[in-house]
This record gives sequence, structure tokens and C-alpha cells, in this order.
Amino acid sequence: MLNARLLLSLTDPPERGTVRASRLPRPLRRGFTLVEVVAVIVVLGVLLGVALPRFMDHRDRARNAVARGTRGALAEAVRLASMDVVTRTGVEVMPASLGGILATDQDEELLNPYRDPAQPIYDIDGAAPVTQWHGFQKTIEDAVAAGRGAIWYNPNNGAVRFRVPEQASNAETIAVYNEVNQCDITSLSQTS
Repeated sequence: MLNARLLLSLTDPPERGTVRASRLPRPLRRGFTLVEVVAVIVVLGVLLGVALPRFMDHRDRARNAVARGTRGALAEAVRLASMDVVTRTGVEVMPASLGGILATDQDEELLNPYRDPAQPIYDIDGAAPVTQWHGFQKTIEDAVAAGRGAIWYNPNNGAVRFRVPEQASNAETIAVYNEVNQCDITSLSQTS
């Protein structure tokens, strides 16, 4: 009897002594109120506003860590190849190319994660003096414009540097370059 009374109160105007629809248990109501929908949208908006920037920051940090690790592995491979030559010949010579060093057992290449698909993988700066530890183009964008690779290599001293994406300011670009290449340059034009 109570259930029939409750159902009648949903369709007919409430009479004195009947139960109102707003006091019904959740399963008997027909939808969400506007206040509930707005509250959900506000909560989702706040969560998205907080989570999205943090997610983007983690993605950038992960790419920097991959680039730093890959560059470190490549630099170590260059050093080991040089030591191999010293062991065999007694003469210290850096590898003239990164071709054999970049290939892995799975026939994949160690790549700069920032590399533009149309860009060469690396460029060898054979004219660079022994004292030059950084290429002239530090960003992917500058290297693409100059037709250079994503990885800069100086065979005269074994320096391996990854070019990085341009950031909002030169200071931020320098910070990313220093983090990835584990160095401490102070300007984008610095080469030693």
C-alpha cells in the first residue's frame, strides 16, 4: 500500500499527508537535479585543472630522462669504442662515425626522442676543434633549419650532444639542454 501511495505522489500533486518526490529513496527518483549535475561538472573541472598540468610536466620530464639516458649510453659507447682502438693499436682515436655505435642488437637505433622525423639522426662535425664540446645549433628547430641531425658528434674529442626542443625562453631551453646533456652551458651560442 505504501508503494502505491509513493508512486501516486510522483504523478499527482502532493496532498496533505503524502510523501514528496524529493524525499523518495534514490532508486524511485527519475534523474539528477540541476544542482547535482552542476556539482559534478565543477568537480571534474577542478580535477582536470589540477591533473592536466601535472600530467604534461611528467611527460616532459620522462622525455628528458629518456634523452639523458640515451645520450649517456651513446657517449659511453663512443668511449668504449675508443678504448677498443687504444687496446688494439696503442693509439687513442675516437670513432669517425656513429653508424656502428647507434645500431643495437635488435637493429634499432638509439634516437633522440625529440628528433623531427624528417631530420637526419646525427651529424658529424669533423671540422670542430678538440676544444669544442657543443654544436652551434642547440635546438631541434635550429638544426632542422640548418639541415643538421638531432645528435651532434665531434669525432675529434668524442663529444656527443642531443639537441632539444625550443622552450618558451632561452633560459628554459638552456636548462633543458643542460639537463639532457649533463653540462652547464650559460648561453645558446656557447661551444666550449
